[in-house]
Amino acid sequence: YIHQLYNRGVRAFVVDTLPSQPCPEAVFLLVPSPLAALQRLAMEHRKRFQLPVVGIAGSNGKTTVKEWLYQMLSPDYAVVRSPRSYNSRIGVPLSVWSLAPDHQLALFEAGISQPGEMDVLEPIIRPTIGLFTGLGEAHQEHFSSMEQKCAEKLRLFRHAQVLIYLKGNPVVDQCVRKMDFKGTLVPCVSTGNALADDMELCRALCLHMGMDRDTVDKRMASLHPVAMRLEVLEGVRGCTIINDTYNSDPDSLFTALDFMNRRPERTNLRRTLVLSDIMQTGITPPVLYAQVARLVRQREVDEVL
Repeated sequence: YIHQLYNRGVRAFVVDTLPSQPCPEAVFLLVPSPLAALQRLAMEHRKRFQLPVVGIAGSNGKTTVKEWLYQMLSPDYAVVRSPRSYNSRIGVPLSVWSLAPDHQLALFEAGISQPGEMDVLEPIIRPTIGLFTGLGEAHQEHFSSMEQKCAEKLRLFRHAQVLIYLKGNPVVDQCVRKMDFKGTLVPCVSTGNALADDMELCRALCLHMGMDRDTVDKRMASLHPVAMRLEVLEGVRGCTIINDTYNSDPDSLFTALDFMNRRPERTNLRRTLVLSDIMQTGITPPVLYAQVARLVRQREVDEVL
């Protein structure tokens, strides 16, 4: 894309190979890895700031929790947060790069799909407060076990001062104990409902930040949904659409179908599920779609597309 960008006015590039086409007015910084250079640049940028940084990791709910925390805390703090779901090896440094001197609080999410990735993201975010949203099947294919994946995700918090997490999952509880966390542990009781769990994590974080309980309850009551995450839309001919295209894994499907069944208008209405392939679970298709079939039957879905 160098030549296209040059034609649009860009004059500085970080590259690992010089372009074949001439760009006489451009400056090229030649490095072994532009991605590593971006990560190192963001890491050095992060060191310039002394402010509360909330690092958010987990299999599901990271973006929902981040956006809800922004809604609850932005009236009191100048908050910077990851754009959308910028939580990858590219997204995290781009998010951290947006830190500015007038910010008072940062909310950054980190997502991994294989071992070793969190060791790259942790020094870029360097969270002072950790928030672990839980463990699910997403991105299981590159991990030997749920324990390994959980331990890898928890590495984001190894230098944090506080870790807020959902207790009750035996794997998570065991991994938290094994990580020998030196800071303050704040366990939250899981209700078994994903949205309720996300709200409990938000409540715990806001209380930790010093918000009084009445204010927490008032702001939680006015939370609005995150786009593409259980987003309720009115369709034609009296149809209600629940858009949950943000995630695709068995846990998210369970939450979406449960949410559909709890809707007040569900009586006497047909329930249709529009489902794409579910990828990167590490579960063989026969086992995976047997789980899907059980969920569909349990939640009394009338039609599957």
